[in-house]
Amino acid sequence: MTQRNVGETPLIYGSRDVPEIISLCNSLKTKNSSVIEIENAMHSDIFTLERTFQSVISKLNDYLSDSKKYDK
Repeated sequence: MTQRNVGETPLIYGSRDVPEIISLCNSLKTKNSSVIEIENAMHSDIFTLERTFQSVISKLNDYLSDSKKYDK
């Protein structure tokens, strides 16, 4: 298995997050970074929402399917 680049690490933030975080995430989106916005999430509750868990599971599935390609 190979080590992934830091730029490929997904970043999850809330649409109602801290303004500085929203601004940074929006600028990262334009640089083809893996940035996921969770609608109606605030900074303090993002980890309790179903959509966050679905996003994490999806990224883990992507990562694991990519890893299997290198195991062969």
